[in-house]
Amino acid sequence: MSFMDDPEIRRILDKATVLTRQERQAAIEYEIAKHGGTDVLQYSLKSALGAEQLADVPEEDFDLAALIAWKIIYKLRASKGALH
Repeated sequence: MSFMDDPEIRRILDKATVLTRQERQAAIEYEIAKHGGTDVLQYSLKSALGAEQLADVPEEDFDLAALIAWKIIYKLRASKGALH
């Protein structure tokens, strides 16, 4: 199974073509803060890309950072804010 077969990833990537980086970043930051995922996002971004904040992610890596962030957001939503 390809990661593109995952409906969440397809939905994330479909939305990515519509919004600007600033709009995407603002939406991610709002959702992460709303669900208490700031620490998880910082850790994940640092592990994957070496940057703790979305604002520090280079343009060429932003799509990957956004994908990581939205996967975290979806998991937080599904688990009511608690990741295991």
